[in-house]
Amino acid sequence: MQKKITLLFLLMTSVVFAQVEIASSNFFTAGAATAWPYVFTAATSDDPNSQSAQTLEINITSLPAEGANYRVYKTTANGGDFFGNPQSLALGPNTLSVTAVSFSRTVRFQFSSGAIEFDAISLNNSDSAQGIASSNFFTAGSAAAWPYVFTAATSDDPNSQSAQTLEINITSLPADGANYRVFKTTANGGSFFGNPQPLTFGLNTLNVTAVSFNRAVKFQFSTGDIEFDEISLNSSENDLEIATSDLFTAGSASAWPYVFTATTSDDPNSQSAQTLEINITSLPAQGANYRVYKTTANGGNFFGNPQPLTFGINTLNVAAVSFPRTVKFQFSSGDIDFGAMSLNGSDVLSLEDINVKSFVIYPNPAKDMISISGATNIHNIKVFSILGTLEKEFFNTNQVDISELSSGIHFIKINDEPRFLKKIIKY
Repeated sequence: MQKKITLLFLLMTSVVFAQVEIASSNFFTAGAATAWPYVFTAATSDDPNSQSAQTLEINITSLPAEGANYRVYKTTANGGDFFGNPQSLALGPNTLSVTAVSFSRTVRFQFSSGAIEFDAISLNNSDSAQGIASSNFFTAGSAAAWPYVFTAATSDDPNSQSAQTLEINITSLPADGANYRVFKTTANGGSFFGNPQPLTFGLNTLNVTAVSFNRAVKFQFSTGDIEFDEISLNSSENDLEIATSDLFTAGSASAWPYVFTATTSDDPNSQSAQTLEINITSLPAQGANYRVYKTTANGGNFFGNPQPLTFGINTLNVAAVSFPRTVKFQFSSGDIDFGAMSLNGSDVLSLEDINVKSFVIYPNPAKDMISISGATNIHNIKVFSILGTLEKEFFNTNQVDISELSSGIHFIKINDEPRFLKKIIKY
């Protein structure tokens, strides 16, 4: 990815990019104050990120003879209005910053003139942002006006009839803006191209409605000079994140911080093939990888090569062997959301409420006995395997004997309440 500072340097060395006046740019709206006629809105109070720091970067190529200024407008904690002092703008890169706060607020940058020309602009861009032109999520388009394509579904995808929703958080756009359009195949096998739609800074939600036939759906983009730091496909409120899901444990390698244990050497089925299927709905802008860890016949360690994860169903396979072994799938990032997961053809136990801290289990990990505190009127305690199989049940007690369980991950449920579900580890 070409970082902003590099882009701006190139701009200053005669590479030609589109130059736009603030007065004619769709990024700016009319200001109510005569002295500040043009406004760039960085955040509004209903934006979930409005509390965060706001940084607008704009590369100015021309200023009026008398110069030009900007000032910051923001709402305060008590709902009032704050106007910063005027600050002068300069030719070249200008970085306009507003610090973070602990409350929801509106932030705007106001400009004293529309006769300011610029050829690059970004909002809250960061090192984690990725350019569409260099992202593996996008492929080359066959139409010159739509050179980059994100494929949401193909006709052989079992979910191709469903609604398709692409969410992309844009942090940088070319000075003259950028558009997207929808391509989809029709019931009779024809091609449909939607009208161009403008992209904006912040979260863009691109929707295609459901149909009753198999079809391909693609989102086409007018330029690769778009940077983004988040992207998701068909994500929902019920999706889980690897970083916060108790199905994953901490990895000892910094490059592989999250681990899913498929089997351990004392599992009678550990010699069998291991297949993890995970339906991924959100990935970090730079993508994410997994690799396989397994123990070998002589007790050594094997680490597979990194493999990229993709949107939709990912099938992670490990072949069968003739000896007991441990198999783990390691992930390079916790910023991966998934909607469903199965191990060896069986759905992994549903864990929507797994992170509720309603009670405490100690010690955990444990070898023999565990105790439970923070829950009253315990009638029964059930212990489940990671696949949801009931392994043990206890009544009218806050202590559980796990000495006979296999080593690895299990789950405790109290009084058959999903909100009283928590992971335990037997060693």
